[in-house]
Amino acid sequence: MPVAHFPGRRGWGYDGVFHYAPFNPYGSADDLKAFVDAAHGLGLTVFLDVVYNHIGPTGNFLSKYAPEFFHEDNPTPWGSRIAFANEPVRRFFIENAIYWLTEYRLDGLRLDAIDQIDDDSDVHFLAELSPKTHAAVTDRTIHLITENPANGTDLLVETEHGTRLYKADWNDDFHHAIHSAVTKENSGYYRPLSEEPWKNAGRTLAQGHLRQGKRILPIEPPHPSSLPTTSYVHFLQNHDQIGNRARGDRLHENLEKNLYMSLVEMLVLSPQIPLFFMGDDHLSSRPFRFFADYDGKLRSDVWKNREREALNFGGFPDGFGADEIPDPSDPTTFENCRRDRSEQRKPKAREWRGFLKRLFKIRATEIVPTLGKSMRGGEVLDAPDGCIFVDWIYPGEYSNFVPIFRLMMCRCPSSRRRKYIAIRAPWANGCSVGMACGCSRADSDRWSSARSIHSSCLPTKPAMSGLPCDIVINLIPCACTISYTTGPLGPFVMPAWN
Repeated sequence: MPVAHFPGRRGWGYDGVFHYAPFNPYGSADDLKAFVDAAHGLGLTVFLDVVYNHIGPTGNFLSKYAPEFFHEDNPTPWGSRIAFANEPVRRFFIENAIYWLTEYRLDGLRLDAIDQIDDDSDVHFLAELSPKTHAAVTDRTIHLITENPANGTDLLVETEHGTRLYKADWNDDFHHAIHSAVTKENSGYYRPLSEEPWKNAGRTLAQGHLRQGKRILPIEPPHPSSLPTTSYVHFLQNHDQIGNRARGDRLHENLEKNLYMSLVEMLVLSPQIPLFFMGDDHLSSRPFRFFADYDGKLRSDVWKNREREALNFGGFPDGFGADEIPDPSDPTTFENCRRDRSEQRKPKAREWRGFLKRLFKIRATEIVPTLGKSMRGGEVLDAPDGCIFVDWIYPGEYSNFVPIFRLMMCRCPSSRRRKYIAIRAPWANGCSVGMACGCSRADSDRWSSARSIHSSCLPTKPAMSGLPCDIVINLIPCACTISYTTGPLGPFVMPAWN
């Protein structure tokens, strides 16, 4: 999250005012450099969130001595809109991006809420920032990622030079559809995707953005499915989706364990870029709320605004009212968000980390090699409600369009005991599915009669023994098609439950 300096002792970082100075309470500039060096030593890359759509409400004196920095009208939701048409202004921010990447040797930047960056110049600020930043960093690969709530795809398309201005965009549509499907929450930001949420979730896996948005550049935005699958960052939760909820509660706290595990499998084993939030590595029980360090009227206004944000992110659970949302500027709100490090040493956390490691190994060995510019949108296959079947294709040596793999996720919709359909890896040259976990016959018939199950995919093995009674997801390479029974990856067993 952002580290540009802002007044106070704590905050999310999205109200920075000194863009060339790391937030002092976190440590010194040398401390940040040491942190990045340590991460690189462990084989990790480091991305920084930067906010170029507004400047924070306190400590910002630019309007006093450089009023041309801002537009007098049409403010953003967080403050005065920045006047990027002015050359000194755009140079300030372009050089800032270069500063973070070169001075601290960061590996990439995530640009916050770019739909609030307006520029009527001949060359849009965002179209200039990317090539100048890449030109300034030639000794290594850097990555620029956007958060574009407007779902524009024009910044992600290949240019005439064969490169893309921005590598990927955060895809809220995936989160909102999945969240609505598994929690039944259907208000605020979830409402547009709350009808047929399972189908909508499948469509976001297949094509990326579900709702095609407005453009920023003077070109026709491509359809989301025409972009590489790695153009989208998918997540089950992030700082916004947790911190703006009434209780600051995490998704895994509200779901059955094995349903949540299946969602994580789907996230990791899909060809988009998976994102995890702090604490996801050990199923943290700590809340994460919006916290700040404001005084006076701003403090009370921000606290009052928490109710509106909560209504947009799931509303209020039974027995919990708006007056129970803690003051974001109360130090205890921040302290309660700190991780409990003792949780990381508990057997449950070690077991969970082992589960994640197995998933990441599968992703690294079986999925990442297939990714790249050629892996494009997929096809959503017919499935009962509560199921997601998606094929992704890859134009390669096996045919013009070879299905690389199929992702299947199902929960038995009518089982009284909330049991699920288990789907396992292919056997021999074909692929099979095993019915397990006490799913009712009606559920089995509904699932196996779905049009997506071809003749080569009918069960050839009895129900597998030893499986927990839950959803199991399996990635099936080139699976369940009559014409192609093997693929570039070859069959493998998804070992998450072994």
